[in-house]
Amino acid sequence: MYDYYSYNDILNGISLFDVSGHGLSASLVTMLSKNIISRVFQTGFRRKETVDKILSKINNMILSEKGDIDNYMTGILCRFENEPDSDECTVELGNAGHPYPLKFSAQDNEIFELKGNDGKKHYGAIGMQGITVSFARSNFCMKTGDILVLYTDGITEAVNPRYDQFGLEPIKFIIKQHHDKSPSEILSLIMERLRVFTQEKPLEDDITLIIAKRTDMHDYISDDEHEEELDDSIEELTAE
Repeated sequence: MYDYYSYNDILNGISLFDVSGHGLSASLVTMLSKNIISRVFQTGFRRKETVDKILSKINNMILSEKGDIDNYMTGILCRFENEPDSDECTVELGNAGHPYPLKFSAQDNEIFELKGNDGKKHYGAIGMQGITVSFARSNFCMKTGDILVLYTDGITEAVNPRYDQFGLEPIKFIIKQHHDKSPSEILSLIMERLRVFTQEKPLEDDITLIIAKRTDMHDYISDDEHEEELDDSIEELTAE
């Protein structure tokens, strides 16, 4: 399951979670968790809580609400803050046992995995009874042209008829070669590469792939009046 959180057409956050198992119990956990995640994130965003703290609150609430259901989930939670008078935004990314997201730097033409830079050890997932957790936090900037990639392991662990796994390298290669294209075009290229790789072999797991590309904020501000409206919106959000 995935979600986007915005205020006055400004993207504040993205979430991507992958519930274990299939069937009725997994569906119930998904339905229960979606509202909890949205509510806790948006409250934490207004209070300027760190994303690892928000993930811990989500974990505690889900454990309390789901009772004896064994299904758990991994997940990614991102929050974005636009820098005033700058072409970049700061990103805080929390990881609860999920595959490492990717970040492409347009300036350096490099792509790397976001493994957490908070100096802590990381362990545990969400909704596992009796398990101590320590969720990773990565802080970084995104400039115009930078790309953030979130995905579930259904894509990297997809296999061809010889049972070779798709892996991360095709994704990294496509992003580096086609970073100038739109997110939807990049996504289509990755999915086409996956189709060719698997040779139409049925997928054994769900796939979710999110590509977020940083654009120039000035593209959305046509005159001084619109810029003032944007500033007012940001101030209102801060005040709340």
